[in-house]
Amino acid sequence: MFLSNSKSVRFSFSKKVIRLTLAVPLLAITLLLPAPPAASPPVFHLESSSALAPMKINLLIDQYSPLLSSVRGFPIQTDEATSGPIEVRTSSGNLYVQYSDSSLTYIDTGIVANLMPGDTIYWSPSLSQENRVGAQIELVSPKESAIVEITPAEDPLFYKATVVGQSK
Repeated sequence: MFLSNSKSVRFSFSKKVIRLTLAVPLLAITLLLPAPPAASPPVFHLESSSALAPMKINLLIDQYSPLLSSVRGFPIQTDEATSGPIEVRTSSGNLYVQYSDSSLTYIDTGIVANLMPGDTIYWSPSLSQENRVGAQIELVSPKESAIVEITPAEDPLFYKATVVGQSK
């Protein structure tokens, strides 16, 4: 009885070692290969919101890495002085909206979400995307609008963001 238990433990342990031995080189090869060229995300045309004033947006970090970051996505915060409510949507990837009451809501690509001034959104690339693509996040309030462009950084693990049409 004792021998049969120890054999099964050894067998289970050796399977895990083999899986780990194969997984580490595959991960290393994936990280060393050059990244495929980034496809450009769809572009929003703000015909209805082009006459609005620029919206103040706070980018809470300089770069975001889905693999190395401890946050759920690239954090973007609307300014509390913005005339609320704000509609937000993304051209690619996923959004998580964190409301002032700390609740969190998932928003898929192209879906419009409503938030209030001071709320934070988190952008992350879609897991189903084969190529590293950026995104455009459109934010529109009754009097202001902005577009946040997220692009792949030079380092293949990171994304960076810039705000288009931000007020000072």
